Amino acid sequence: MSSDARSSAPSPSPLRLCACSPSTVQALDSPTRRLILRVLLSRGAVSLFDLVAIVTTAPQTMTADLSVADEREAAISLQHCHLPKLDAAELVSVDGRTLAPGPHRDVRDGPLTTRLLDGVCQDVWTAIAAASSDRRRVEVVAALARSGPTLTLEQLADTVDGASAQRPDSPTAEPADDGAHLATMLHHLHLPKLDAVGLLAYDHGNHQVSYAGRQWFGLDELAEALERIPRAGASNASDSRHD
Repeated sequence: MSSDARSSAPSPSPLRLCACSPSTVQALDSPTRRLILRVLLSRGAVSLFDLVAIVTTAPQTMTADLSVADEREAAISLQHCHLPKLDAAELVSVDGRTLAPGPHRDVRDGPLTTRLLDGVCQDVWTAIAAASSDRRRVEVVAALARSGPTLTLEQLADTVDGASAQRPDSPTAEPADDGAHLATMLHHLHLPKLDAVGLLAYDHGNHQVSYAGRQWFGLDELAEALERIPRAGASNASDSRHD
């Protein structure tokens, strides 16, 4: 599909991000990296020299996580931070000092467009990145949609554990204290992360969890979108990750 056709498509819903793989959303949780990919989708390929010039003259909102005091500093940051992350996620291809859109399906024939990269604010992008990066967080949102929108920590852990046990790809049953372990992981890792990005409100004292992202999405539509996220080779035993 040509870049012109992609850029002229109707403006998508922010939940269109959930049609991307979690690795794509996480890699693009950066205004600078979104700007880089938007430039490549629009132009097809650019030299590093031209990209540096574009970045250093872009509005501050597009480069909020990049020091652009001068072109030398910008070039160093692009080469040692942003481009390696995009390359590792297969969103950008680097051939010497020439950059082009990468081979990832989200770029070549997937949901990424210049309008999506332009049209989703940083807060929403960060919220989707946090929720989609771990299967447990997807399950938390789904549990609140089914049984909430407010649950105690114990109720939430029971609902998530029950839903996991019913999935055909669920791992073998664990020891009897697994529910307590799950509640601990939710309390210390997943709920604080979702609270920090504004999707949930977690009262540590009362152990009460409520959906808080109504300014962006309805709870049911968010849960449905997250559960459709492509997860090639993803493991459900994600509680050991601390991203």
